[in-house]
Amino acid sequence: MFRISQEVEQRHNTTSFYISTSKIGSANFKELGVKKEQLYEIDHLNFKLTKNPDKNYLHHAEVKYDFRIWDIWQVAAKRKKSRLKLSEDSILSLMESICKKAEWIAQHVKPDYAILCCVAGFHLVMMIRIFEKYGIEVLDFSNPRLPERFCFANELASNFPLLNRIYSERKQKGLTPSEIKESKEIIQRFKEEHFKPSDSTRVKESWPQVVRKYQRYLKIIYQRKKIPNFVNNLYYPIKEKVMRRFMSRFEKPVTGEKYVLFFLHVQPEASTSIMGKWYENQLNLIENIVRSLPCDYKLYVKEHVWNFSTRPRDYHHEIKKFPSVRLITPFSSSYDLIANSSAIVTITGTVGWEGILLQKPVITFGNVFYNVFDQVQKVEKIEELPAIIKRRIDTVVDLDQTLTFVSSVLASSFPGLGMIPADCQNRSLEPKNIKLLVDGLEKHVAYLRL
Repeated sequence: MFRISQEVEQRHNTTSFYISTSKIGSANFKELGVKKEQLYEIDHLNFKLTKNPDKNYLHHAEVKYDFRIWDIWQVAAKRKKSRLKLSEDSILSLMESICKKAEWIAQHVKPDYAILCCVAGFHLVMMIRIFEKYGIEVLDFSNPRLPERFCFANELASNFPLLNRIYSERKQKGLTPSEIKESKEIIQRFKEEHFKPSDSTRVKESWPQVVRKYQRYLKIIYQRKKIPNFVNNLYYPIKEKVMRRFMSRFEKPVTGEKYVLFFLHVQPEASTSIMGKWYENQLNLIENIVRSLPCDYKLYVKEHVWNFSTRPRDYHHEIKKFPSVRLITPFSSSYDLIANSSAIVTITGTVGWEGILLQKPVITFGNVFYNVFDQVQKVEKIEELPAIIKRRIDTVVDLDQTLTFVSSVLASSFPGLGMIPADCQNRSLEPKNIKLLVDGLEKHVAYLRL
């Protein structure tokens, strides 16, 4: 964000302000040369908690900013066990402090835009709601599930405002020959390369990059005085090989079998905690899907390759208790599973987008950008699921409609990596990429002003 703001300042003579959410973040900003008067700290980890939170204030804040304290708290409670031990008053005191600080920034700093990346914490959810109420436009870098591209999202609703506009326009006027060609090329590329979003794609690192990465790890360990979670990546390859060899609870797909496909989500993660919060209990959701399927179809549940060795054995056994369920190994080809499926059900997963590219019927439960596609069915009431599956199973989505949507996703996204450095091996920090991000930022704002 610091490098993006520097580029914006050079182009437009703007003034940047920064919000840090930890003392470590504040120290890093100061090292970069950010002045004290430009830096505001909302340290959600080290607030002084009181025994007497102002519940009346919090109640009015819930009404004014359209959020619920306990709903927001659930976003973060599962991420850290120590938070589960906090008392009710401590939690409400923490929320009161964050809310008042965010209000002060909105009222006194009065920024035109709030730019951020990756809404995953309760403090960010609260800040966004407050900023929006004060007319501050929130621009959140997001991932359109296309390699080396980014867009801007309304993350709390998980939609892409520019996509919504362009898709509506292109449905009415149709596509040009060049737009059809571009869309077909994207689909064909997916069929040939089975590409993944950039945050799921690992690029081979040079030795200098490896050295800098480990230096960064050591710095974070020194600052936090503990081993951060991502250091698990250092021994994960060994752990993965052991688990892959000895774990027998998974199955492989059966040739010729008819099935509906469900990919397990990583948890805790914003994709379920924020965008799919009413369906976070995936075991319960799987049971409801099973109960909604025709008797001659299986439900294939594929475990996530990043989460399979961390979920307890009992969790997998709960899935396998249903006779019509196969728990598919995380090392099966996702592409083949999608291509051979009769339908895809997902909370907010990338599997839904990939199903669209292959003209598969897609059913969702959470808020995700591709819900805007006319051929995607979002479940509004769980009791309607059997009828939805009956109506959509084994259908083929019209190619022209698919091309229109793919074309709209492409047109509403921009070249570049709009993600936090840790998710793309720091490639988003490269000077060329920073310029691309600001180019896209300018175009996004200009398009929405038309």
